[in-house]
Amino acid sequence: MYLKSIIIGLVYLSSVLLQSLVYANDKVGTISSTSDVALPNGLVAYIDPVEGAIYEVNMKGVVTWKYKIPSKIKNKGSLRHGADIEWLKDRDHFLFVVPKAGIYEVNRQKEIVWFYETRLVSHDADRLPNGNTIFVNAWDRKGDNQVVEITPGGKMVFQWKIADIGLTCSDKTADCTHINAVQKFADGSFLVSLRDLHEVVLIDKNLKVVERYQRIRNVHDPLFIGDQLIAVARRLGLIIRGREHLLSKKESANVFRYIENGYRFLRTNEHISDDNILLTGTKHLLIFNLKLKKIIWKIKLDGFGDQKRDKKLPFLYKAAWVKIR
Repeated sequence: MYLKSIIIGLVYLSSVLLQSLVYANDKVGTISSTSDVALPNGLVAYIDPVEGAIYEVNMKGVVTWKYKIPSKIKNKGSLRHGADIEWLKDRDHFLFVVPKAGIYEVNRQKEIVWFYETRLVSHDADRLPNGNTIFVNAWDRKGDNQVVEITPGGKMVFQWKIADIGLTCSDKTADCTHINAVQKFADGSFLVSLRDLHEVVLIDKNLKVVERYQRIRNVHDPLFIGDQLIAVARRLGLIIRGREHLLSKKESANVFRYIENGYRFLRTNEHISDDNILLTGTKHLLIFNLKLKKIIWKIKLDGFGDQKRDKKLPFLYKAAWVKIR
């Protein structure tokens, strides 16, 4: 038995070493970083929507792990319409969304260990502490749910639509909310971005709106950090608003005007350590320091282009932070 454990351990170690050798010199882009602040210790994972692959890279831009999404999965949907990825800390797995197809969980051995298929998913899916999965449907039509929570077995235990707060879609074929993110809390409340309505709402477990943050243009990826709301506003940039200032655009502090800095379509807003958050442009992975109010690390990905101008090239949507233990 002891010998068997040693053999299993050696096989696993060998596979890890082989992976590192395979990607030892495989760089994905050009790195820039500041020298006056320590970088957080971790890796970044993202999806190439054209190749149909998940890449994990270190702070030097070297690939540490890669997974080619099987054609039978990626061809069911469209990775260019809001693919999402999340690192599952407890398992060291990745949860990823193929828009209009489903949600999938892959382990380090590149095996799909869980999935839930539905055409009503895109932009964001999160694994909750209780093991359930919550996700959004950005490409919604009249009558569709915009937020759904399911058990590991695929049973729907929660659903929410815009009509639950008294608003309705006027067009049967077009989305009217374009929700791109959800953040659920322990008390059952949840935060959602209503992009096409330019606002963020906090809804309690009884489906009552308890906080409303309006006039955030084409809002993306809002989240609470302490007593502040941090979100991406189209053209305005990365904004911070105190929770006591719910309605006024004037109460928003612009901490990063991304267009002025040469980035397009800023997305992903993940709090990764202390004052650092992970952002994505269409061809950049970025780490922004909220205290210093500047980018402290970035990589410009080779072969990626502008979402509007270079339609044949891949572009970034979401990325995920992987903590090194």
